[in-house]
Amino acid sequence: MTTSAISTPVSAGTPARPEPRHPNGPHAGALAIITTALVVAAVALPGVITGHQGYVLPTAIPGEVRAYFDTSADAARLTALLQFAAAIPLGILTATLYAHLRRLGITVPGPSIAMFGGVAASAAMLISTSALYAAAELGDPARGVSGEVLSALTVLAFAAGGAGYVVPLGLLVAGVAVPAYILRLVPRPLALAGLVVALVCEVATLDLLSHGFDPLLPIGRFGSLAWLIAVGFILPKAVRQRTGRAPARRVGASVAS
Repeated sequence: MTTSAISTPVSAGTPARPEPRHPNGPHAGALAIITTALVVAAVALPGVITGHQGYVLPTAIPGEVRAYFDTSADAARLTALLQFAAAIPLGILTATLYAHLRRLGITVPGPSIAMFGGVAASAAMLISTSALYAAAELGDPARGVSGEVLSALTVLAFAAGGAGYVVPLGLLVAGVAVPAYILRLVPRPLALAGLVVALVCEVATLDLLSHGFDPLLPIGRFGSLAWLIAVGFILPKAVRQRTGRAPARRVGASVAS
């Protein structure tokens, strides 16, 4: 007596079981646009509104940092506000992309890597803006805080908002780009562009060693955000079959002989 499993197609008259519906959640493309708009505003608006840039470079000596906050504390506060605000939709975007990829049936580490990268990038931006805000508050001449203390806070703000933000942001991009490339969820050139941007972000780690790598930070930051906007609008709601037809549903039947 042996038992064998035979797979037979479901007859045409058998009603198909309806697939469960899942809420799509926020639109990933819209969240990426909001994040990008706030990041750009954090760079551009302080100069337009206050006439001063909203940050001080980490290479500035303590006396220069002290002089900056004597005249530009409001610009720094505005930059901190806008960057703090940008960290929130980035976190929501990360959760949305993770849920989207899992809903597509992707169980490889990619979605989890993307989640880690996006959460870490959002947290780094919150740390950066908190340090910048603290420097702006302590920069009030009436407080008598030394330039050395203010300089330490601005260096922390730059480190967290620079490599501390861009490197994990690259992991978010890579975690989406790799499965998107393998499964052809987006056009191959777009997926490859994401991998290149992610590589630039990871190389930006070297900025902690030398400021000669500073140019990689804006390339990685804005390249990643632009890529996330594109992918947010292109990612399919379901995995497409390469043949263009859904596979026949099959059931198992056991017979004894």
